[in-house]
Amino acid sequence: MPDESPSPSPHNSGTARGWALIHGFMGHPDDWNALRSALMLGPRHHAMHALELTVHHVSDQQLAHWDMASEVDSLATYLRDLVAGSEGLIGYSMGGRLALQLAISHPDQVSALILESANPGIADPAERRARYDADMRLADRIEALAEQPDAVDAFLREWYQQPVFAALADQPQLLERLIDHRRRRADPASWARQLRAFTIGRQADLWPALATLDIPILAIAGQRDPKYAAIAQRIADTAPHAHALIIPDAGHIVHLEAESAYHHATEQFITSLPQ
Repeated sequence: MPDESPSPSPHNSGTARGWALIHGFMGHPDDWNALRSALMLGPRHHAMHALELTVHHVSDQQLAHWDMASEVDSLATYLRDLVAGSEGLIGYSMGGRLALQLAISHPDQVSALILESANPGIADPAERRARYDADMRLADRIEALAEQPDAVDAFLREWYQQPVFAALADQPQLLERLIDHRRRRADPASWARQLRAFTIGRQADLWPALATLDIPILAIAGQRDPKYAAIAQRIADTAPHAHALIIPDAGHIVHLEAESAYHHATEQFITSLPQ
């Protein structure tokens, strides 16, 4: 990675060694505020570092070659140099894939993982290519929203009507808060950057490497998200020290849809690890 690459920015209250949190697609570090508060103010006072991704800050020239490997190298440098390493990583969806890639590429930097609604990869090359092509078309569409800000709300409502988010229909107030939060922080150019760099269609299949990852892993998914519940169970069956937790009455965004249960599960997992 070029020396001039910017570093990720922490959203935390200090630089103590702790857990690093990586948000999902279209997300923001403050998506983790509730979890950070729960764990930092809890009895064990866990340090929590919510990271802003470097992809938002690279030059256009760098962006042409920026991918998951570039991002995890930047994150690993930050964790090593600025917060003296991490106790572990927590990642949601796209952020979970980045966390897993970081653990595989920089095993000395990661001692445990919590993967929420995260897919280690697509094994079939044709399926992976089809996903890549679809995501590049979607990135073009998202980038065009910068010229039509009035269309952002409609796009977000369409986005959260996808089957993977179906459980949100039963929590309309949460859905409206989520859409409002995304709309107020809308940055279509950055969203398009994320998608082009980190689409699962461009990502290597991480399932084989997962089988050799010798660290504790908690794979979390919502019961009402059957695709990712099955993936969480497969992670538990694949990695030697992984187990799955399927949280009832939750869909894809478990940390929002079942906040209390998610915080409890995270606290239990972290406190069970060797100090």
